[in-house]
Amino acid sequence: DIYIYNLENDEIKQITNDKYADQQPVWSHDDSKIVFSSERNANLSTVRPHIFGTLSYDIYYYDLAKKKFYEVTHDAYDNTNPIWSKNSQNIIFISEKKYSSNFETINIENGKRGAITHTIGGVFTGSLDEEGKKLIFSAFHESGWDIYVADNPFANIEYKNYRQPQIVEFKNNLFQKFDATRYRYYGKKEREFKSIDQNFREIRNLDQLMKLDSLYEEHNRKIDEKPTKENVPEIEAYKTKFLLDSFWGGMSYSPSGGTYAYFQFALSDLMRNHAIGTVLGISGELDNSNFVFNYLYLAKRIDYGFGAFYLNNEYIYQINYQNSFNSDYYRKRFREYGIYSILRYPFNKFWRLDLENYVRHNEIRRDWWDEANGEWLEEELPAFLGLKTYNHYFSYTPQLSITHDNVLFGSTGPISGWRGTALFSKTFSEEKPSSIIFTDIRSYKFFAKRYALAGRIFGGGIFGETNTVFELDPFDGVRGYENDDLQGNRKAVASLELRYPFVDKLDISFPLPLQFRNIRGSVFVDAGAVWQNSNLDLYKDEQLNDLKLGFGFGPRFNMGYFVLKLDIAWNSNLNRTSKPTVYFSLLPDF
Repeated sequence: DIYIYNLENDEIKQITNDKYADQQPVWSHDDSKIVFSSERNANLSTVRPHIFGTLSYDIYYYDLAKKKFYEVTHDAYDNTNPIWSKNSQNIIFISEKKYSSNFETINIENGKRGAITHTIGGVFTGSLDEEGKKLIFSAFHESGWDIYVADNPFANIEYKNYRQPQIVEFKNNLFQKFDATRYRYYGKKEREFKSIDQNFREIRNLDQLMKLDSLYEEHNRKIDEKPTKENVPEIEAYKTKFLLDSFWGGMSYSPSGGTYAYFQFALSDLMRNHAIGTVLGISGELDNSNFVFNYLYLAKRIDYGFGAFYLNNEYIYQINYQNSFNSDYYRKRFREYGIYSILRYPFNKFWRLDLENYVRHNEIRRDWWDEANGEWLEEELPAFLGLKTYNHYFSYTPQLSITHDNVLFGSTGPISGWRGTALFSKTFSEEKPSSIIFTDIRSYKFFAKRYALAGRIFGGGIFGETNTVFELDPFDGVRGYENDDLQGNRKAVASLELRYPFVDKLDISFPLPLQFRNIRGSVFVDAGAVWQNSNLDLYKDEQLNDLKLGFGFGPRFNMGYFVLKLDIAWNSNLNRTSKPTVYFSLLPDF
């Protein structure tokens, strides 16, 4: 039913009061009428497979001054979603004439009717601007619902005589039109054969002769009975329960180094008041692996959290000597562990400011490779190097960053919008004070409904005495390179990707019946460089030098909690192109 609620005095006035369905009420612009759709006319020519299948929706309006109802349409098909024109003389509505929904209009003064749209897929909902010059609506076209705008919807309409609105009296006579005593609302209906075929008379109780299945469980028939009293559900206090939000990572194995793996997963509760993130980087032995744990409290506008970390890294240097074919290998291992806090202030839905504080304990170990015994030795280093086999220090790092993020995600990664971060951090330490500044901007353009163009630009620098370096790894730099020497305190990277539908549906029958849908693909090109201080030489000897170039393609598939991704990449210096390198990961697209 339809009611009017007065916001000033809290009075409620009921307009309709019967068993029929009334919906989609809209005020006229002069506030004198309310137009709505109502399912109350029975048309015997309409055949629908349910009890009240002959009923159809028509357009009505209620005149508040005259206190009368007017029937605008009277058809054997549904007319819904009415909209008033600016002058309140025309009513636009969706008509399901010819089994396809389209917008039509009726002039309530002269009773003429005309079609506005002529779609095959149908329209759904709509809105008219205040000037009556634009009609916005959704329509089904090319396998999807999209938003469209019709300019000057009342122009070029071929009007035909229909009828003027008729005054009608709303009667509560639904069960006079339909014999409701024939229908049971609750419980199962017992059916009996009017006559029994003699051929089935002896076997109609065959189930009594069959042995009862030990797994059979009697259905609780009381569920289907009409309730005898109101059953108000019990409302319990909200309890925090964490569920898995995302999971991704990758794994590799080599006979010399053993197992290498990287996994990241996130947990949160239903109300998104609490979030937990964990990163595991397994590298051979457990002592040399990486662990990060963080917690965020998100119930208020200002988010805050804390975390702990245990990180390892190592570098191996080959030392060659003049007038000798022998070489020594020198290893430097870094380990840092500590705690941190974060305070996050959102300016609006897309912009936020983050303040983080880190307290670290840093360790550096140096040793030499003993070729004879096949092991690393922590011997005293030569005095001219001025280095110790072990030293450690504490540091404190405040970090400030500003972030924008309005991206929309597809099944395997972002497809629309842009996000970017600008970060500055300063490390205070007696031994290795330093600063880091970088900017990471990513933009996504969605087009042709299923395609997306993605671009990324990264630039940054590290200043001061620090063990931290930028790397040009394939997952955060240039795909196609596996050189661990690509490190430095300056970094610049640019990437461009075309993301496209690869396989819509793949059915496998043997050895297991499997179905894969919506497999996406990507064609990419990466270019970037890392260098030390100002020592940068992008192009040398008619080929790329410090500037690295990679390109490739690969499919990716959303497995639910993670994205299964395969990239095949080549690197090139413009004179030579390498053999392909294959990357398998559980990472979404950047």
